[in-house]
Amino acid sequence: GWLTGRTGGFEKGSIPFNKGKPHPARGRAAETQFKKGSMTGAAAAKYKPIGTERFNKDGYLERKIHDGLPLQSRWRLVHLIRWEELNGALPAGEALKCLDGDRRNTDPSNWRAIPRA
Repeated sequence: GWLTGRTGGFEKGSIPFNKGKPHPARGRAAETQFKKGSMTGAAAAKYKPIGTERFNKDGYLERKIHDGLPLQSRWRLVHLIRWEELNGALPAGEALKCLDGDRRNTDPSNWRAIPRA
C-alpha cells in the first residue's frame, strides 16, 4: 500500500461537492416516476372503493370507511357502525355480544353491550 494519507472517503465534517444541488431526471426517468395521487399495477388491481364490504377471517362483516393511514383503521365492523348509529359510542371497557350466535346478522337488536371483564 502507498502511504499517501488519502482514505478514499469523506472525512468527518467535510461537505460533499454536490450538497444542495438539484438532481434532474435523465432519459425516460421523468415520465416513469411515481406521480402523486396515481395508482398503477398491483395496487390498482387490488383497490377497493370506500363502502365496500367484506367478511374478515373471524366471520364478521366489515366496511371500508376511508383510504388514508393507518391501514388498520380503513375497515370497521358493520355491526359496530349500526349499533353506534342508534346508541352512540360504545363505552370504554365494553364489547358487543351477538345474541343469536350469527355474526353476519348486523341488526342492532341482535347485539348487546357487555363489560369485557
